[in-house]
Amino acid sequence: MKSLTIVSVKCIKPSSGIDSIAQSLFGLIGGTIAGTATFVAGAVSGGLLIAATGVAASGGASAGVAVINGLDYFFAGADELYIKVNGSKVWPSGKYKDINSQQTKDIGYTLPLNDKVKIQLWEYDTISSDDLLGYLDLGADHQTGSFTYLVQNKDEGSIYEINIKIS
Repeated sequence: MKSLTIVSVKCIKPSSGIDSIAQSLFGLIGGTIAGTATFVAGAVSGGLLIAATGVAASGGASAGVAVINGLDYFFAGADELYIKVNGSKVWPSGKYKDINSQQTKDIGYTLPLNDKVKIQLWEYDTISSDDLLGYLDLGADHQTGSFTYLVQNKDEGSIYEINIKIS
């Protein structure tokens, strides 16, 4: 049986409501990756594969990542991040962890991958309902290896990387 580890999560752009920079940035990244990446995983939705190791994949996604890394230090503010897997909160042990643009949080959460898995990134809100920052659906047919997926919520303006390992 395969196992899935959520290795880490990186904030590229914290939520701030929709803005033209986030729209343009994601459009550019999507165009770059669509022209260069090879489908290597299996059934995946909600995320855009930007890096894969231990599998046969063509390069080129690094150009999109370089664009992100070049612009993202300009985005300020923190999200109050927590993670759900299949609807249950799995990280952190408290209510949330603050995460800023270009900051990475080590997660280290492992679970069996014997069925479809939904990973959701959420922002904790004190007054209103919590906001979905992005999600990733993975199938049991996903290849083994290490993968980085880009997820977003256009309405919130958030962009995140989810780093996973399947073994």
